[in-house]
Parts: sequence; C-alpha cells; structure tokens
Amino acid sequence: MRKYALIVAVAMGLGGSQAWAQEGDWAVLAYFSHTLLYGDSDFDHPSKSLSPGSGITLQYGATDYLRVYGDLNFGSANGGNTVFYYENQHLQGLAGAQLDFLKAFGMDSKIGIYGDAGIGWNFGQSQSWEYATGLVRRVPANGAFTNSAVFGFGGGASYSITNQVDVYAGYRTSILLDNDWADAYSSGESNDWLGQISFGVRFALNGSSPQVRIDPTEYDELVSARRQAESERDDAVAELAAARRQYDAQIEDLYNVLSVMNNNIDSLNQKITVLRQSDRGVSTYDVQQADGTVTPGANLWRIVVGSFPTAQGAQEFASRAVIPNGEYEVVFIEDLSTYRVVYKSYNSLALARQDLEEVRATVPDAWIIRF
Repeated sequence: MRKYALIVAVAMGLGGSQAWAQEGDWAVLAYFSHTLLYGDSDFDHPSKSLSPGSGITLQYGATDYLRVYGDLNFGSANGGNTVFYYENQHLQGLAGAQLDFLKAFGMDSKIGIYGDAGIGWNFGQSQSWEYATGLVRRVPANGAFTNSAVFGFGGGASYSITNQVDVYAGYRTSILLDNDWADAYSSGESNDWLGQISFGVRFALNGSSPQVRIDPTEYDELVSARRQAESERDDAVAELAAARRQYDAQIEDLYNVLSVMNNNIDSLNQKITVLRQSDRGVSTYDVQQADGTVTPGANLWRIVVGSFPTAQGAQEFASRAVIPNGEYEVVFIEDLSTYRVVYKSYNSLALARQDLEEVRATVPDAWIIRF
C-alpha cells in the first residue's frame, strides 16, 4: 500500500509547491496547508477531518528555472481506526531545490509547473485515545517531542498575477526517517509519512522586470546593428549641420548681393529723377545736397521700409510709425543722396530675418540691407 501511495505522490508532484522567480531574485511565500498522516493506524485513510497548518518559504533564483529554498511549516494531523483516535502537531523545516519544467525547456508562460525535493528535520508530538478504555497515550512522553530527519519531495503549479505576485497550489510528501510514532502507534514499520496540500501567495522581494533569453549570436548581431545605426545617425546629423552652415552662408551672400543691387537701384532711381539734358547734349546730374538727420555708424543689418529723396518726406513717413515697436531711424546715404527709413538695426542677419516677415505684412517691399 505504501508503494501505491508513493506512486500517487510522485504523480501529484508534476508541478510546484513554490512559485517562480528569476535568476538573482529573492521571494517569500506564505501558505496554508492541510496535512495527511500516513501511519500504522489506518494507512488508507490518512485523515479523519481538517488538519490545518501554515508555513513560509524563502526562495532564491539560482537560475531562471532552478530555485533553492528554505521552508518552515507548523502543522497538525488527525486520524485513527476502530480502536483509537490520534492527533499530531509538528514543526518541520526543509532546505531544498525546485525545478521549473516549462522554463527548463525554454517555454515562457505565466503558468509554472514545478517539481521539488528537500531534506530537513521534524519535531513532533502525538497523543491517542482508546475508544474502549478512554486511555490517553502520549508519544514519546508527556510534554516531549519526537524529532527525526525528513526527506520531502513533491510539486505543484503557480499562476503569475503580476511580475511581483503569483498564486500557487502544491503537494509535498515528507518521509519521517526512522520515526514510526507520528500517529502514536508503532507497528514495526520504520517510517511514517506526512502529506501536505498547500495553497498560498508568492511575493517577490526584489523582482526584476521580465527578461527574455536570446541566442548570443543574435544578441551580437543586434548590438552590431544598433552601433551601425547610431554611427549612421551621427553621420547624418553632422552632414545636416554642415549643410545648414553652408545654406546660412549662401543666404548671407545672397543678402549681400541683394544689398548691392538695392543700392544700385536707388542710385539709378535718383539719377533718373534728376536727369536733365544740357544745351550741349551732354547728360548731367543735378542732385540736391541736403543734410542727413542720422548718419550710419558701423555696418549693421537693417530693415528698410522706405526710401525718399528728401529728409522731410522720410521724417513724415517715420513719424506715422505704421509698424509697432520700430526704432524708425532716418539715415542719409551720402553716395546716393537718399534718405532711408530704417525700421530697426541688427547685429546679425539671422536677427533681421526674424522680424522681416512681420514687417512685410505691412510694408510688402521692405528689405534687408547692410550699411
């Protein structure tokens, strides 16, 4: 009969009484249990009623699929036969290892299927009552505990609720080595057994984010591809920066050319307005000389909103301040004998270009010139 019970215990052990953890993780499990005592009184009926217990397990992930653990359990058991009834209380500690079958075969799932085995020590006390005489028998003696080495094996299953928490259910058989008194009766057999059905919750103490194992060659290829992508990105950024600098230089050159062209246009316009034909058929230019209200200093980038032949016309236009927030300087260009109304002056072309679009919304033919 014990051989049959051993086969059942092994079959129920195709799962894990402890929940999973990753390599380097610590976890603690708290559980409640029900104990079945396979002794000499009635081996085929190991429990008469509920035999509650509780325990705690500290677990460490040696690898992603192999854990080592220490387990401490306090439990009770009861049973008997037609002659007597017994009760047992015990405190048992185990140290062992647990294998995650699914992860061992490279499968990643929220479900865990485990097998485990461990060795430890059991401290217990039992007492029985004879139905006929009411005699109470305590083993090994009043107030004393039996103690014996124990070998445990079993398994169970778990389901991960989050990366930090999972629930589990399991079964473990503990063989009390050289202890035949767990049910307060000895028939000459050397070992009594404890069967433990348990339900609990695992809490990861330093649970890491879920990790996926990949082939080292594939990992090296990924790293190489990433480095190549980063190098190409840096090259593209450098090329873009160089192109931007070249573009800005070309724009500034174009504005310089535009400035010269505007000066030439102003000069031609001025000459056309004062062109007079002499009696001898020789073209001469009569340009009225006038005092400039403002003379330009160092070369600056300026937004010009008007060009006038007289200071009075320029001053009248500037006084209207058609565009808000302007400085409205009137600058006399001596070589062109022209009065220009300057909206603002800037130290760089970039600053002038920022305001030009807003100015052109009011004065469409405004331009930037440097003088």
